[in-house]
Amino acid sequence: MKQVLIIDDSRLFRRVTVDILADLPGVQVHEAANGEAGLAVLEKEAIDLVVLDVEMPVMDGLETLRMIKKKGLAVPVIMQSALTRAGAEITLQALELGAADFIPKPAQGQDPMELRDLLLEKVRAFLGLDQAPEPRLVRKREQRESRFDLLVIGSSTGGPQALQLIFQRLPADFTIPILVVQHMPPVFTRAFADRLNSISPLTVMEARDGLRLSAGQAYLAQGGFHLALSGHADDCQLRISDAPPLHSHRPSIDFTIYDAVSIYGGRIMGLIMTGMGRDGVDGMGMIYGAGGLTLAQDEPSSVIYGMNRRAVEAGVIDQVLALGDIPEQLVKHSA
Repeated sequence: MKQVLIIDDSRLFRRVTVDILADLPGVQVHEAANGEAGLAVLEKEAIDLVVLDVEMPVMDGLETLRMIKKKGLAVPVIMQSALTRAGAEITLQALELGAADFIPKPAQGQDPMELRDLLLEKVRAFLGLDQAPEPRLVRKREQRESRFDLLVIGSSTGGPQALQLIFQRLPADFTIPILVVQHMPPVFTRAFADRLNSISPLTVMEARDGLRLSAGQAYLAQGGFHLALSGHADDCQLRISDAPPLHSHRPSIDFTIYDAVSIYGGRIMGLIMTGMGRDGVDGMGMIYGAGGLTLAQDEPSSVIYGMNRRAVEAGVIDQVLALGDIPEQLVKHSA
């Protein structure tokens, strides 16, 4: 029996969450109205996953998270955050403190049940209830390219922490443009791009319509929109698209890779990282089949070995790398 703890001062949200998770067999849900009460539950029960609100009386979410880490409790924590700039900043703080993921807090007047599918997806992933193998894909491989003109990175759960490590270690003279598609809601991507820019030798910005790709610059897909490309390899521009979600995501990693391959062919390095679901698997297959270079983050360094696992199982990955080894390989292959 898997044990989930909901820490939230809203009785309504706790009740809704219990009702949603009742759809999962073999899962028992515990409740606490604040961080102090939640810590007491964690000390008594073998909890497998915590869903933690940010704003609570007695002990708020960030302090609760600090105490969880201070006590050495090795339990993944999903933060519940408001879709505001302030909420985004607090969420990034929580991720740096060790939170594994986050879900948006229902807006005022929004039916909390609208978050049902997202919550179930995340809980299944963290509890290991979503482990169906990816069918192995058969890809015709062109001759491997020796020069790469673009790096595309796709990530989801655990991605913000992993991306910060990578961007801290990439040099200012990195020779090719970088596109990053991180599954994040609107508002959060602007704050996250600013955070990456502040810690990286590279220039990192949120993608905007009409920007021309430039070597040594990184562009983070906007939350709520796909990142598309137009033009040709010597003069490629970003386009912001409100096309329907792909694999339930907008931005979608595959959406961006499809455009990238149509412009750059196999002269692309693709990196698929930690995250749940299968977004990016087909795109990595396209890069692989076109003669590009495909890399994947390994299981031990991933918060969720999901998208990257599926790409490895599909047979479309050239190298599987520990997170700490990725920056060196990116520099090596871009030179």
